Amino acid sequence: MRVPVLLAALCLLALPLTGCLGGDKAPDTHTVKATAGRVSPGFAYDGAGLEGGDATLDGQATNSENKGAFFANFTYKGSKYAVVFDQFQGASDKPFQDGGVAFNLDEHGASGHGDAMLPKLHAQVAAWGTASVTRDGSPVTGKAGPGWSAHLMVFDDAVRGPDGKITKADGSAPFDPSKPEDAKTYPGQKQAILKLVSPDGETAKRSPVKVAQDVSMQGPQAAGSVAIPIEKGALPFKITVNGTPASPAPAGVGQITVSIKADTKEFATDQGQVLPNQPYSHVFEVKAENLGNATKIVVDLSGAGAYTAQVSALVEYADEPLLVVTWDNPTLS
Repeated sequence: MRVPVLLAALCLLALPLTGCLGGDKAPDTHTVKATAGRVSPGFAYDGAGLEGGDATLDGQATNSENKGAFFANFTYKGSKYAVVFDQFQGASDKPFQDGGVAFNLDEHGASGHGDAMLPKLHAQVAAWGTASVTRDGSPVTGKAGPGWSAHLMVFDDAVRGPDGKITKADGSAPFDPSKPEDAKTYPGQKQAILKLVSPDGETAKRSPVKVAQDVSMQGPQAAGSVAIPIEKGALPFKITVNGTPASPAPAGVGQITVSIKADTKEFATDQGQVLPNQPYSHVFEVKAENLGNATKIVVDLSGAGAYTAQVSALVEYADEPLLVVTWDNPTLS
């Protein structure tokens, strides 16, 4: 019979496409590993704000199933971050995302796939979806929920140079997303970039809270208080209390007691004299362990005499709504 011969011939013709006789075919699963990554708040085209060099990346993804997991760990502004990116999902209006995992596609720049926030690149592996993020062991969440938007790319030609910059073609100025074709790349130098966006969006960074309040103390015994509002994620900060005597002396002589509380739990106290030639001044440190889940730090003042207690503080937040991690020379298998 000639049927087997015919089938063999058809298989040979189809070999380049199907590999039906055991030939090579494109892998359906890729494993990615990388070390010595750097972190920046946003893409940092000019290299400003790029930190670290200890970021690691490890994980794998299966294209056909849109499943897998990537794990990233890094230090940023003194805090240890851990990222678990295991929820892959493509946007319904972006078919190129292919359900959340795609291999071998052009994206960004003038590719027509994605935005132009990066130059055009050829991604051997690309993944989109949501990730969980912890900072110093505690979950970093937003008002919109716990899931950070995540996008991982492993591409052929680096776009961030050895100096940390992403530049125009001649290297003289930072890359301009409005002119995506004018970009410098480093052919043959693999690179990986992980983009992480807060659940509340790229512009969700909280503004510092500045407190500057005076409390007048008058009488044989007087009391007052200042409340400093805080939210979860506040950085350790300092509270300065200055006692300024009333005039004329000796009326402006007195005693002062200052107690610092997280909500109602006291964690620091100090006593002193308010004198005309030696005003009271003390700086209290509010540490991470004091902050906990408190919603306010309360400065309670009491004492005798006539003076003004001036309370000042600046509360800042560590959260960055847009973090970008870049690795040079990732391994792909």
